Amino acid sequence: MLKVDFDDARSLKVVLVAHCILNQNAAARGLAVAPGLLGGMVRALESLNCGVVQLPCPEVLYSGLLRWWQTKEQYESTGYRLHCRKLARSVAALSGEFARCGVRIEAVIGLRGSPSCAVSEVSVGWRGGDPLKAEPRSRSPGMGVFMHELKRALEKVGVRPMFVDIERRALDKSVSEVIKALTQNPVE
Repeated sequence: MLKVDFDDARSLKVVLVAHCILNQNAAARGLAVAPGLLGGMVRALESLNCGVVQLPCPEVLYSGLLRWWQTKEQYESTGYRLHCRKLARSVAALSGEFARCGVRIEAVIGLRGSPSCAVSEVSVGWRGGDPLKAEPRSRSPGMGVFMHELKRALEKVGVRPMFVDIERRALDKSVSEVIKALTQNPVE
């Protein structure tokens, strides 16, 4: 790591944030809970003086805005995993450059329940077929496809931030949990 004196106001702290937290327009139809961004999370990060890197949305880039919601099993294909791996490598390169110059990647903040960007709990349950006969989806402990690939890519460049996620339907509570984690367990 270089010892860089930037001689300015930067905090040297950055978080990587799932795309739809900063842009609800990327959510699958019917899943957006805000018109633009999840402001509570943004205000909380601002209060901690964290810079924010918006992660790419692997689902929009792979399937577009007019996609159906899907479960992890549906996205768990070779093609989609390779797509996520390519995106993750790009994010890891940027993160590695930040780290090389003394900027700490404090956390990766995902979206609980997402088949791609969940950290702790992922949507599971539908394996395809007639959508009119879809079984109820549920959640299971686990990480989404993109977050799994991102964690591996970051580790390869020596960046090991904490991984946390927020629940879009309980935003205030989950933002508080993330803030508590960031303030009690800062990345060294």
